[in-house]
Amino acid sequence: ASRIDTTTSMSFVNVPGAVTFTTTQHRTFLVEFFTSARVTVPGEHIELRATVDGVPVSPTMKYTGTELSSVAYSGFLVGVAPGFHTVRMQWRVTGGSAIMENRNFIAWVVP
Repeated sequence: ASRIDTTTSMSFVNVPGAVTFTTTQHRTFLVEFFTSARVTVPGEHIELRATVDGVPVSPTMKYTGTELSSVAYSGFLVGVAPGFHTVRMQWRVTGGSAIMENRNFIAWVVP
């Protein structure tokens, strides 16, 4: 989505618009997220993670940089029960503000 979002939250919060819903018989999710991001305070960092039904997907990605730069995240979760699922991206910042622009969010169900 072509948009700009900012957070000052030091706890994980949902990335606006980065949500998808799926019904599946398979038990494994692969999540990809591509964005441009930066922090406003040198030495601080952004943390990104995906969740499936509120369960964090491994790993959590960290990015430090005050200049807008491309950031990519890949996460993998196994053992998900078949059925309806909500997949979201979340973020937080360790200090100052985090800014995110222009992103793509993809969730694959892997047989």
